[in-house]
Amino acid sequence: MRGARDGRDGGAGPRRRLRCAAILSGGKKEFGESAYRSGGNFRVGLAVSAAGGIARRLPEFVPIDYADEIARATKGPLAAALASGGIAQGTECVRQLCDLFGRKNVYVELQRHYGREEEARNQVAVEIARKLSLPLLATNGVCHATPDERELLDVFTCIRHHRVLATAGRLLCRNSERHLKSPAEMERLFADLPEAIANTQELSSRLEFTLSDLGYEFPKYPTPLGCSQMQFLRERTYEGMLSRYGAGDEKVRKQIDRELALIEKRADV
Repeated sequence: MRGARDGRDGGAGPRRRLRCAAILSGGKKEFGESAYRSGGNFRVGLAVSAAGGIARRLPEFVPIDYADEIARATKGPLAAALASGGIAQGTECVRQLCDLFGRKNVYVELQRHYGREEEARNQVAVEIARKLSLPLLATNGVCHATPDERELLDVFTCIRHHRVLATAGRLLCRNSERHLKSPAEMERLFADLPEAIANTQELSSRLEFTLSDLGYEFPKYPTPLGCSQMQFLRERTYEGMLSRYGAGDEKVRKQIDRELALIEKRADV
């Protein structure tokens, strides 16, 4: 999984939203023949709603973070299903995702970067969303803050793949549209689908989780009879210290004592 953070925590400006990209595995039954042949692994975006759960989004063909994966974006579950069996297979794919994540948690995500194939998939995705009564969601798959920074992103993509710009080909973005756009720009881009813009506010209102909600919870583990978790942890730590550093390293012992005291203070062990 790869994590991404949007916005800022606290103060003025937009709130931070947490999301990650999860890889789902499936075969012929779930996503069709073409998906099975490609390995059956697909990227699905997950937006964190609360400490106890997640509000799941469905990005059919858009990776979250790395622009150099855009050329392979058709490995998204819906795109693979459409390539394999058309709209019928695509509809079944979305139904299965609804069963997996819960219908109220699935949004059909649309992005527009002036690509003919992308827009063709968008139109089919809209048809499927209408058929299954699922909400549309307009996003932009942001990979760089401003249009000019696309060139820097291309350089990093080449470094990652050990290529030069002249030979990177479709590893690079076809244009600079994956920058952070203003609300007005997004509204113009999706003027024909205003509900896709409105639903971004609806989804955002569900995402209440922040990093401060993580708290601190020490993992539970079995211990010998009559021994508390803290006692067991202390004994095993000292055993490891003696094995690695010997009995005479007072600096290491003091550091271990400080860390064990912190654990005992922060966690109920």
